[in-house]
Amino acid sequence: MATIEKTTVRTPDSTLGSPDLCHGLPITDAPSAELGWSKTYTLLNSSPNLLEFKGDARIGVTLDFGICGPSWATYLNAEGTYDSSNVSLTISDEDTRAGLFAGAQITINFDLDFQYYHLSLPHCHVDAIHCHTDALHCNWHLHCHGGGTHCSGGTPHCSKIGDWRHLVKSSFGIPIDLVRLILSAIKAGLDKDNKYKDIIEATMDRYPKLGGLSMVARKHNGLKDASGDLKLDPNYPIQVNILDYLTAGVFDKLHEVDEKLKSWGGGVRVGPELVVALPTEIKLTKIRTDGNEYSPLSWNGATVSGPRAGGASTPSGTLDFEYEVSSTLDFKIGFFGGVRAFKVISISKRFDIDISKVLGIQIPTGTQKQTVSGTVGTVATRDESNQNDSQRTPYEVIFEDPKECHA
Repeated sequence: MATIEKTTVRTPDSTLGSPDLCHGLPITDAPSAELGWSKTYTLLNSSPNLLEFKGDARIGVTLDFGICGPSWATYLNAEGTYDSSNVSLTISDEDTRAGLFAGAQITINFDLDFQYYHLSLPHCHVDAIHCHTDALHCNWHLHCHGGGTHCSGGTPHCSKIGDWRHLVKSSFGIPIDLVRLILSAIKAGLDKDNKYKDIIEATMDRYPKLGGLSMVARKHNGLKDASGDLKLDPNYPIQVNILDYLTAGVFDKLHEVDEKLKSWGGGVRVGPELVVALPTEIKLTKIRTDGNEYSPLSWNGATVSGPRAGGASTPSGTLDFEYEVSSTLDFKIGFFGGVRAFKVISISKRFDIDISKVLGIQIPTGTQKQTVSGTVGTVATRDESNQNDSQRTPYEVIFEDPKECHA
């Protein structure tokens, strides 16, 4: 059995936590644009562990500038074993983006995953004669599963370990309009009576999205969560703020809040929306290395495995992942509500109905097979703080009669 050391498999120019859409692979039959620059900078990447709690927190800032897409890009690390019958690889550090953008925008990305250990406490029979333990006490104690505790001379007591459960698991982004940010800086530097100050203010009030078009979706460790069949939903909402047209009745309170937020360079936006979407499915179908091809693939958590399906032309020292990528053009209608602060930060909540699915008018835009490669044993970016996929040893709960025990 041969070993595959930790290997980065990525689309061109993608780095750890920063899939590069401007050098990605097309998600439609039409060629993708590469007239721009896309980069993500990691501000925080921490995996705290405290008693029976563990977590993974990542905060990053993505800068998109120019015209890029529609495309998808990915970065991941893989390591494991293979032979003439099977392959088994553990996937970590995976980030994937899909979509297109035209303009200039900053996005603050948050990936939060906090878990707690749920202890399963069964009814236990305490009838052992002697207990031998490596723990310091044996009445009510926890010790690592497999640590050496056993009972002899009687009926073994029953025990049951627990499992890790999600307390919080969420990924979201806060967009910041880069053009509005620049205009706000220019406006702040102008004199109070400067005529351009009013022009800039009017422009920013009339056009809420000066940064251009951005319909990009991303997921962190989404491939393993979706068992190799990742679905992303890049979309662009066309929104109508009804507060610009209605001033009476039930909207009086919203107008009051809107006026108060304007003193902070913000406001309230609420109303109907039409959403143009490009839902994209990215499915890992085959793994190739050292002249072998493995499929179909199955997943168990972060581990992907599969039987050998035949030979392949993959050169020695190369690890290939073959994906099947498909996309459609969809339309949704819905309602949105949100707030804007400091002229550049916008946070909103949306409720949409996919009318394309309801009416059965989804428009296919392309299906293709694409290969992403890496050199075995080569890691593109080293991140010593990343421990997202480290496994903690679970605990076992043991009930024993203190009279029958000795340490």
